[in-house]
Amino acid sequence: MHTHVQTTGGAYEIVVTILLLIAFLAYPFVAKVTSRTYKPWPHRRYFFWMSGMICVGLTLIGPLAAFAHINFVGHMIGHLLLGMLAPLLIALSRR
Repeated sequence: MHTHVQTTGGAYEIVVTILLLIAFLAYPFVAKVTSRTYKPWPHRRYFFWMSGMICVGLTLIGPLAAFAHINFVGHMIGHLLLGMLAPLLIALSRR
């Protein structure tokens, strides 16, 4: 039986949480700054960016991350959120 190191809890979750919060808050801040010089950004861009960051956060930290280590369904939900939905939402924040 193969065992692997679980990356839940402790310093890992703190670092990932801080990085996600920085990305989550930096995007609207930068958008507001550039809106002063150029035309304002549509609100849907904020929505898609924040939704994508929430998908990443749900997958990497919290109960879903722990559930993914013990259950195949949770593991596949993590794959769908992190590998398919989050990149789509982040790409849609460009338009």
